[in-house]
Amino acid sequence: MNRLQRAVLGVWVLWIGISVLFPNWQQAAERELDYRKELGLHFVLRPPTPVAVPCYFVGCIIAPASYFHVLLDRNLRYQELVCATTLMILAVVIFRSASSPIRRHWMLVAVATWIALSLPVPIAPYFPLGVWAGYMPAALLHPDHDHISVLIGFPFFFAVYGAPAYVAVRVAVWTNTSLKAAR
Repeated sequence: MNRLQRAVLGVWVLWIGISVLFPNWQQAAERELDYRKELGLHFVLRPPTPVAVPCYFVGCIIAPASYFHVLLDRNLRYQELVCATTLMILAVVIFRSASSPIRRHWMLVAVATWIALSLPVPIAPYFPLGVWAGYMPAALLHPDHDHISVLIGFPFFFAVYGAPAYVAVRVAVWTNTSLKAAR
């Protein structure tokens, strides 16, 4: 295992550690199964307290915090862990050879894709773009209102993240090559 692969493995361990120690929390109503409110990321041993929310029942203005309980968002947690592990395996495959520098176009595209899929989507709760990549086949086969955010969001964020990532990787390789040639 070369130095770059060890660095990727270290980043993966750090990512998994942060995901496990600071999971995404939600609050749910005691008697309702469909209501969920995002409470954000909090330390696993100190869950957040429920908060009062505006009530939608007739005659009710605010639902008290005692009406809710706090729980982990396990669905997103498992998706994030699978995405992080898949991206780690992809990175180990991409960087498998320390002797061959990343010069070929397809390797630059693979590295830029890896970087783009690792970046978080800027909506609450934060999750890596790679999670949406897993939803793309279902969204393409069943294009209904449940998958519209994936159908629009994934290509948009992939382009917004992928193009600068490709340019950054290309500039880094060019700079490294230029510095080696100057020696």
